[in-house]
Amino acid sequence: MRLFAISDLHLEKRPLGSIPRPTAPFDLLVCAGDVWEGEPERGLDALVALADGRPVLVVPGNHDRYRRGPDDPRRAVDLLAEQRAAAARLNAAAGRALVTVLDGGEAVAIGGVAFIGATLWTDWTLAGLWQDGAARETAMAAATAHVTDPETGSREYRGAILRPDGAPWSPADALAAHRADRARLAAALARPGPGPRVVVTHHAPLTRILEPYRGRPGVPWWIPAFYASTALEDLPPEHRPEVWISGHFHAAHDLRCGRTRCVANPAAAADFDPGLVIEVGAAPGA
Repeated sequence: MRLFAISDLHLEKRPLGSIPRPTAPFDLLVCAGDVWEGEPERGLDALVALADGRPVLVVPGNHDRYRRGPDDPRRAVDLLAEQRAAAARLNAAAGRALVTVLDGGEAVAIGGVAFIGATLWTDWTLAGLWQDGAARETAMAAATAHVTDPETGSREYRGAILRPDGAPWSPADALAAHRADRARLAAALARPGPGPRVVVTHHAPLTRILEPYRGRPGVPWWIPAFYASTALEDLPPEHRPEVWISGHFHAAHDLRCGRTRCVANPAAAADFDPGLVIEVGAAPGA
């Protein structure tokens, strides 16, 4: 099976036509999240158009839970429900499984390949990864204080995402969600099954993808916590999947961690590759 990986289209900022169309043959478009803020239905329509008749698998990113603005009452759960309802409508209209949405460690088999998906979220315990001494000990508190600052903090923690109770999403919520997703992914990967396995997450499962950016101007010291995790490295080698596709960090990577090929191909990145196709398992009909 040939997978075209993409993420971070951020169509709230750019038209679909500005994203280069896939240039190589593929069988399944795999999107690792952040399609269109506040527009789950239009986001799936865009992915279907980009796939041009081929099926789509998508895992929601953090921005797929952002509401349109302060007057939008929708909570994250409402936006995700709209995304799943839109997928159901597209599938009914096509008379087949055209769009698959995975989250929270859900799994599906497509063409003899097992796909497991989750957002994965933010491991704030990694905030001190690039720090030394006393700064490392207090890094998590310092980083979460920075991102929740009412003037300079991240939109993510200033009301862009609403919890089920309507309160603003917090770093503590993100860390709890990370731990829950991580446990679900580990449990799914521990279950034996036939055929190759592909994990799709929005947040990256490796911290070393960020090392080339350490010390660069404008790169915050707490970046490892916000963009990556150790989810893959901490798995037993025999439980690691053949492929792990992620997004979130707006720079591409294609590297190995033991048996696992780790790939990110964000449309928002300068190094987005419309010809990148990942081959896994048997081709359809083989």
